[in-house]
Amino acid sequence: ELLSDGYGPTLAKWVQALGPKCDVGEVRRLLQLVELGHRWDDRPSLRPSDFVRNVSNESVEDPSSALVKVMTVHRSKGLEFDVVVLPELYASMAPRGGGVVTPVRAPSGKVTQVYAGVSKKLRAFFPQMEQANSALQAAEFRDALSVLYVALSRAKYALHLIVPPATDPKKTQPKSSAQLIRGSLGLLEDPQDLDDDGGVLLKRGDPDWFEKLESVPTPASEEPAADPVAGAGEPPQPSGALLRTTRHGAGRNLARRSPSSLEGGSHVDLAQALSLESSFARRRGTIVHAWCEAIEWANDGIPENATLRALVAHAAIGMTGEQLSRILSDFNAWMENDSIRSVLSRFAYPSESGTTVRVENELPFVRRIGDEIQEGFIDRLVLIEREGKIVAAEVLDFKTDGIDSADDAALAAKADYYRPQIEAYCDVVRGQYGLPEGAVTGKLIFLAAGAVTAVV
Repeated sequence: ELLSDGYGPTLAKWVQALGPKCDVGEVRRLLQLVELGHRWDDRPSLRPSDFVRNVSNESVEDPSSALVKVMTVHRSKGLEFDVVVLPELYASMAPRGGGVVTPVRAPSGKVTQVYAGVSKKLRAFFPQMEQANSALQAAEFRDALSVLYVALSRAKYALHLIVPPATDPKKTQPKSSAQLIRGSLGLLEDPQDLDDDGGVLLKRGDPDWFEKLESVPTPASEEPAADPVAGAGEPPQPSGALLRTTRHGAGRNLARRSPSSLEGGSHVDLAQALSLESSFARRRGTIVHAWCEAIEWANDGIPENATLRALVAHAAIGMTGEQLSRILSDFNAWMENDSIRSVLSRFAYPSESGTTVRVENELPFVRRIGDEIQEGFIDRLVLIEREGKIVAAEVLDFKTDGIDSADDAALAAKADYYRPQIEAYCDVVRGQYGLPEGAVTGKLIFLAAGAVTAVV
């Protein structure tokens, strides 16, 4: 299969079988593996071990749809971001020394001797030990400089460095990354008049760089359509099908984007993205989506509470029993709402003879659009089939935003905010099943408000 079909299609077939056994995060990782397979097909070899080695050495971005990502410098190695903020540059770079043992290494790196770690006062009596300790400290300092270099070189457009006030600007020996940067930029002494914005030591470059980025939309006629993972020309995939990226042109180092990142257009609320409260809200949303995924048709009934709790045992780790019970109570109340039950019921769709209606929950996809890889999950997809052919579809997306059902203006604003995401999902479905404009509709289900809003 690897020889005849290629790595991408073969891996996609395996992922299709593995998907139902994996959680959302694991499926995202598997989709990244499929994408690496498609890239590898441009330069295949007869040794699968070569592909395994390539995957082991490849750095890929964490499969999250978050627009703001927090990670260690080590985890960022090999990755690139539009904007990088380094907030912790105050840690000492000075080698600690005096550890449990001090190794002596040959030029090849092999350890040839080991000394017991002793205090600086005792090392003075043993020149060989002092020499080995100096070599160890030099290696540690080089490692610290390498980490700083990695941190400073991750940014594509903007780099923001947050440094503490200089405690002793007369010291020339850098003890921290902040002091080293101050010395390199000639900022050893605190200026008397900081920037009017407050505390800005130095600015270089154009602060409005983001307004000048070129944005070249891909014409609709040139957009590569997403085809089934098993290959073009095959019938629609069964439940759990993955939509694969098409292979047009170079595929390495393409920007990755999820439709949820299109929310709100080009504006991002950083305060909301970085707030500590959003962490609980995201976990709450994950739990609610897992419960919605367990529903095929609401008129057939909602799973028992014990089943719902078991479904989210992993996601609820760290939550109190009271917190989970409150979320479960809210969910059951939402499912009693007439509007929500109606849109999740079989009765909302055609029932004439020869028509089959089926539901796909949490359907993963990945596709290529121009110079961008787009991937994500469709919460709920209802497919309408006649005579063995999909003729229409409806995308349903669950939202847990706290909105008053009587606040029409707030609902309309939220619908506009999420519209680009739902439009992207509908476009994916049209491409997958070859459906014309208007055959795929999209709706937002605002669970807390008990409102269903058509956006496409």
